[in-house]
Amino acid sequence: MGYRHRSGRPRSHDAGRSNERWRNNSELPSLRSFRNPVMRDVSDSDTPLRTTFKISLNGKTVSIGTVGQAYRFIANLSSVEWMEFRSLHEDAVSCLQRAAGNAMLTVQATNALRALFVRAKLL
Repeated sequence: MGYRHRSGRPRSHDAGRSNERWRNNSELPSLRSFRNPVMRDVSDSDTPLRTTFKISLNGKTVSIGTVGQAYRFIANLSSVEWMEFRSLHEDAVSCLQRAAGNAMLTVQATNALRALFVRAKLL
């Protein structure tokens, strides 16, 4: 619970204080530091999907069987390549991010990937 001002209204724990620790720009967290841990965790995930997708790409067959493999596959292609399927791509990325932290969500992630791959005619 926060402190109370003389007027009796509650105030937050640092109301009236300056943010001295943020004055030095070297202490500001960069946008990159907020993004990398999630991306790294998702792309390194060994959580298995409900099925293994076999996609033929440039004459080679690519097998995608884990959350990390799927995330790397759809995240490494440029956004221009997914532009036509933007909402399906965003849904698949979101589902994969959630499934990396909770294996029970791999069904939704698998379904989102299947919808994206079918629509993009990769399957």
